[in-house]
Parts: sequence; C-alpha cells; structure tokens
Amino acid sequence: MSEDIWEELEELWSFVVGERGEFSIRPPANVYEERDRFVVQVAMAGVPEEKIVVDFRDGTLVVKGNRKDTNASHEGKYHTLEIPFGTFERRIPIKGDVKWEEISVEYKDGLLEVIIPKSIEANREE
Repeated sequence: MSEDIWEELEELWSFVVGERGEFSIRPPANVYEERDRFVVQVAMAGVPEEKIVVDFRDGTLVVKGNRKDTNASHEGKYHTLEIPFGTFERRIPIKGDVKWEEISVEYKDGLLEVIIPKSIEANREE
C-alpha cells in the first residue's frame, strides 16, 4: 500500500476513536446557505441546554457539549449501547464574510440551530 493510503486510514481511525483512543461523539450537523445567512443545525438529543457551549473562532463555529449516561448507576448490563455519552466538540468552518457578533442560537427538542447573518458586502456580491 502507498503511504497515502496509510495516512488516510490513520485519519479515519482518529476520526472514529478520537485523539485519545476513546470513541468520539460527533453529533450530526446540517449546514446550509441562504441569500443573507448561513444556518447550522446540530442534532444533540439528550444534551441539556446548560451543557452546551457555542463559540466562534477564526471563521469556525465550535459547539461543545456533554451527554451524561442517565443509566450509569443501574445494576444490569447493556445488550446494545449505541447512544454515545461524554463530552464532545464539533468544529464547523463557515466560509464567507459574516457578522459573528449578530449570531443567534436556539435549542429546541434536541436540535441546536445557529443563524449566522452574512455581512452587507457578502449580500451585495450575490
């Protein structure tokens, strides 16, 4: 195999298990662009609103959260464990000239929605 294949496999593995070898949580996201804004939706069912942090750094939307295992104290054993628990951080690059200071965030029914308005200059270009 070529070195490129090994690098791709290593990147894929770190995507699956995370930097520290733990299985990572990567909530699914939709990002779409409208004439005057970007809309980012992140599925975060089971994450309490007070455990969600939204930040904006260097043209990147950063969403952090923590989903606790509500059954951690049970005495039985799992037969199926598909819902990941623990902390996560999702980074979503936003390409374009936007008004970071006017971003709005709403969390409802397990869906985080972030509205990122485009700047006036970006609107004129379209």
